[in-house]
Amino acid sequence: MNSRFEDIIELGNPILRKVSRKISFPIHKNIRELINSLMQLVGKNEWMGFSAPQVGKSKRIFIIASHPNEIYPNAPKVEPFVVINPKFLEKSDEKLQEWEGCVSIPGIRGLVSRSKEIYVQYQDKDGDTVKREMSGFLARIFQHEYDHLKGKLFLDRVTTLDNLMSEKEYRKRILNS
Repeated sequence: MNSRFEDIIELGNPILRKVSRKISFPIHKNIRELINSLMQLVGKNEWMGFSAPQVGKSKRIFIIASHPNEIYPNAPKVEPFVVINPKFLEKSDEKLQEWEGCVSIPGIRGLVSRSKEIYVQYQDKDGDTVKREMSGFLARIFQHEYDHLKGKLFLDRVTTLDNLMSEKEYRKRILNS
């Protein structure tokens, strides 16, 4: 893996607040390399999702890789897939409020309200257009990663500071309850 993509950008770095640039097809070798690096990072760390801005690249790309784990034991198992130039076609008015965390904001969890169901369009790594419905946890991951491309973080969606807690406290109070 190319080492220049191994540093994770964290809260406070201005790139996390930039709107990402659209990808043109056919994709350049550097973009293919970025996609491969994102996939490797997600696989190696078993993350649910990860976006290009989180490695310092302001590009409209993210990975979704849902699977059950200690924090999300009921997460659906989905093979990792690449999302390029995503957009929402529809979002349900019905919202679900759940706890979220982010690799770029280590040690913090927040209670975030997001649309329960979404209908989206994006391109895969070959440039083919994909239209897909998602609900529940997958819809949450998509919306979280999409926010990164818009320069937003889950902290921006927390409605009150009472809906924030440390990872340690989350594990004690929420996971062990």
